[in-house]
Order: sequence, then structure tokens, then C-alpha cells
Amino acid sequence: MAIGSPMLRSILSIPTIVWALAGCSTPFLTGQSQSASQSEFESVQTASEERCLKDGPIQSPPTKDPSLKVNPCPDHERIPLSGAVTGLTETEAHATSHQLEIDQGGRLPESKAAGPSEEPEMNPDTELFARMRQGFRLDHRLSEPRVQAQARWFEKNPAYLDRVFDRGSKYLYHIVESLETSGLPLEIALLPLVESAFDPFAYSHGRASGLWQFIPGTARLQGLTIDWWFDGRRDVLYSTEAAIDYLSMLNRQFKGDWELTLAAYNGGIGNVRKSIRRRGNHGNAADFWTLDLAKETEAYVPKLLAIAALVADPGAFNYELPSIANEPVFDEVDIGHQIDLALAAQLAMLDVETLYRFNPGLNQWATHPDGPHRLIVPIGATQTFRENLMTLSPTSRIAWERYKVKSGDTLSEIADRFNVSTQVLMRQNDLNTSRIRAGQALLIPKAIGPESSLTANGRLASRQRRLADDPDRSHISYTVRPGDSLWTIARKYGTTTKAIARWNHIGEKSMLQIGQALQLYPKKARALRTVTSPRPSLQKVERTIRYTVKPGDSFGRIANRFQVSIANLERWNPEHAKEKYLQPGDRLVIKINVKQLTQ
Repeated sequence: MAIGSPMLRSILSIPTIVWALAGCSTPFLTGQSQSASQSEFESVQTASEERCLKDGPIQSPPTKDPSLKVNPCPDHERIPLSGAVTGLTETEAHATSHQLEIDQGGRLPESKAAGPSEEPEMNPDTELFARMRQGFRLDHRLSEPRVQAQARWFEKNPAYLDRVFDRGSKYLYHIVESLETSGLPLEIALLPLVESAFDPFAYSHGRASGLWQFIPGTARLQGLTIDWWFDGRRDVLYSTEAAIDYLSMLNRQFKGDWELTLAAYNGGIGNVRKSIRRRGNHGNAADFWTLDLAKETEAYVPKLLAIAALVADPGAFNYELPSIANEPVFDEVDIGHQIDLALAAQLAMLDVETLYRFNPGLNQWATHPDGPHRLIVPIGATQTFRENLMTLSPTSRIAWERYKVKSGDTLSEIADRFNVSTQVLMRQNDLNTSRIRAGQALLIPKAIGPESSLTANGRLASRQRRLADDPDRSHISYTVRPGDSLWTIARKYGTTTKAIARWNHIGEKSMLQIGQALQLYPKKARALRTVTSPRPSLQKVERTIRYTVKPGDSFGRIANRFQVSIANLERWNPEHAKEKYLQPGDRLVIKINVKQLTQ
């Protein structure tokens, strides 16, 4: 943010100097170098839109039965922020870790006392941002250095704000309406900007998904169902309701303190409580700004406060907010039964991509057979859709293919062939087990038209096509073998577990299955270097040892222990390479580079 900004220029001067004289030091002010997982906010946010967000990834709405709502925040629970924004894993805090630098140069320039900028009056009856301001209740803490650092970034990146507000314009009215009904501060309507950049398809390699970035465990505790047909975390209506319930519960736990509430949403209620205990704070005496929390969480709350301050007074940040009308953008239409999305788009006179963007919870080409039997349709198309839907025969809503089982067929092979899940085939054909017999007839659901690029399979295929077309990358189809893990595969092909997870839309901690197909796209130079030469920065000091196999050992576990590849381990021990399992007492030859060992 430019120092000339009238509000921030004045608020940065005296508080920042006092804060520095007190001996405090953070990466925000010191300009420390950042790790790959803590890269500058600007590059990560931009990449999230131009790369990850573009790529992407219910059976019932959130339950109203209070007996099914349990405390979703055990001490170990963490909710990771979308990898599309941060790339955090599930074991990391649900937060933004990006540290921003304040320009160094000694004393900040003197300025006049800051005050609200002179902005044209906006009518809250017609302008959504004006309505939001009326519901702002939080202290935006613009005198806090951490908030100032986040505010600087937002002021320097107006194009980014234009893009995320444009994306959020489809969903903000509904979010504001829901928050007002629940009595929550309207600053919370901006939380999806921090979480997912208002992209309902945002997905992290820690398996967090949707506008509000729920991980599967927390989502299910909040009543959202995740299955082959539907992911409630991405459904705008259900996930917003779940997020409001979850935030309200946390706010009660922290006796109305919204800064602690947001920190707990981000880093886990257990972690916030532990920090309070370590500080000797109890009850209302707890203060977010004095707690020792994860860096990600310490940046997360300031980021929300900074964007709220910008919306409250955009002129002070040299930014012109877009005009978003204070009126509904979409409507909820009861469809009664399952329907193919391509057919529904025809009935609404929309393209199928538009319908998917309003119904991002749909994983497949059709709605869930068990419901919810509704579609979200743009306001201008709802009447047409309702009228045309009434003329449609119930038998015309879904297409089916009849398949006769052949000798040697398995249900899983048939499911793979027709791009459905085994569970769907079992359900649609009333099968209690996956056992089938030759001559048996199966009904298989199929798409009426071409599959959208926004279904789960469509988003993955689109991403993989772009990677395969990249001349700087190799394309390797890899079949998982006994002992494999993402770590060993990544090491073998000179890439990272995070990259493999992103290429295959799986979590970094996902359990691999023997025979599972993975698509790898390592950079060609890196793949070549891995095969032809050792790391140039380390002198190779190789030693050969003989290792006696212990109970529970596998090639993968041994390779991981000695930091070698499974391929090399098998090459050094050809007599054991073709064995399905190693036996305790087997002797293996292992060649290790002593200088590369980390433990």
C-alpha cells in the first residue's frame, strides 16, 4: 500500500514506532525470507486464481436434529485453509501463512490525522456493500501492525480485489441475508474471500473444500454429507448454514469474542485454549493479540479485519468498490426427482456451465438420487425452468444403459468402464454385495449430453490435459505397487507429494491402493536430473550396508527409512524384487549417501 494513503499513513506512524521500540519483532516488519509454504500473499493469491482455482475439486441439508450435533472442535481438530490459496495440509492450521513486508526505510513520514475519506453516499436499499457496512460490528484494529501489513497488500493489488469481488457477487447477497438472520456481524460475509477467494470449487491438499473450506470430518459433524454424487461443502446454501452454525458455537465458547472465534475457526478451538492457558488468561481476559498462536492463525484474523476496513472505507485505500446490487441473484427451485444437469440447463435455457456454477456441490452430471431435490437457478431463468420442468415426463429425466455381465467381469471393472462408482451400481441394482454373475443385467446411469468441465471428473480431466500439453513436463502413468507411498513416488520422479496430490485430486495423506493409477507430470529437467546425477549441492559419500528385514517391513518402509528409492532398492536386491512380500530375516543390500541422510 502506498505510504501516501491518507488513513494508513497516519495510523502507521506513532503506533508502529512505539511497537518497534518495545523490542517486538515479526517477519511482517523484519522482512525475513519465507519458505515455499509461506510464499508472498500476492503470488499465492494470484496463482490460486490463474491456476488452482481455475482447475478446481448432498444428500441432505445440514441436520436440524440437535442430538446429531456434537462438539466439532476436539483439541486436535484443525481446519486447513484451501490449498488453492495456501497449499496447507490437514495437519497444519486452517489459516493463511503468508507474511507481508512493510517497506523499510527508518522513520515513516509524518501525516495529518486520519479520518474517513469523502465517498459518495451509497444507498443500503440498492447497494449490497452499503447494507453490509450497516451490519459491521467488529473493531477493525487499523492501528495493529499485522492488520496494516494485510491492508498494504490489498491496497497494492486492486486487480485481485476486482476479480474476487466479481466472483463473490453471485453468492454475497445470500451470505449477507443468512448472517443478518442469524444476528452475526456482517464482516463475516468477507470470510470466504480469505478462505477461498470466493471460489466454491477451491480445494486444498489438506482436503478442505468450498467457500468456507471445511475438511470432511468437520463438515460431517456439521451435518453436511459428502459422497459420489454431491459434496455439501461446495453447496453455497448448505455450507453457509453450516459455517454460521459452527461460528456461532465457537463464539459462545469464547463468550462473544469474535477475534478468538475466528482464530479458533482457523486454527482449532483446542489450540486457542492451550495458548490462553499458557498465557495465564482466563475467560474474558483472553486477548487474541497477546496469544502465541501459529503464524497462519496470527495472520488470518488481521486479514479479515483488513478487508473489512477496506469495505468500510474504500477511499482510504485508494480503491473503488464494484457495484453489487442489494437483490437476490438466484432462486431455489424444487425439482421433485433426480435430473440430468444437461437436460435441466436446456429447460432453463442456460448453458450447463452456468448451471454448475450455481450448483457447485454437484459432483456428477446429475443431481443426487436421494436429494436434495432442488436446483439453484439464476433469477432470470427460474420461471422458464419451472414451466418447462412441468412438461417433462419423469422417465425422461435420467438416461440408463442396460449392460449384460460377461464372464470374468467384476463390478469394480464395470464401474470404472462406465465412470460410475461401485456403490452407485450396487444401489441402482439392489445388490447387497459386489458379487455378480455372467448373464446378469445391470442398469447403469449415464449422462444425456457431454460431461461438463465442472464436474469432479471434468475438472480433473481439464487440469490433466493442460499438464500433458505442457512441453516442459513429462507425462507418466504410474500404477501403485506394494510398499508405495506418495513420498516414495515423489522421490522417485523428482517431484513433491503436494504436486502428486494436486495432479490427481487426492489428499496428501490419502491411503494409496495397490493397482491404483496415478498421473504424474514432473518437469523434464528435474526428472532427468533425478535419473542422471546426484544433487549438485552435496558431495556424494556412498556406503553399502546389509539390512536384516524385520516383521512389518516392506520395500516402501525400508526405502523411506534410508531415504532411497524403491526402484534402487529392488535393483540392488533382484532376488527379492519379484517377491510380493519381504520375509523377516531376509538380507537386503542398501547403498546410502551418508551426506543426504537427515536422520
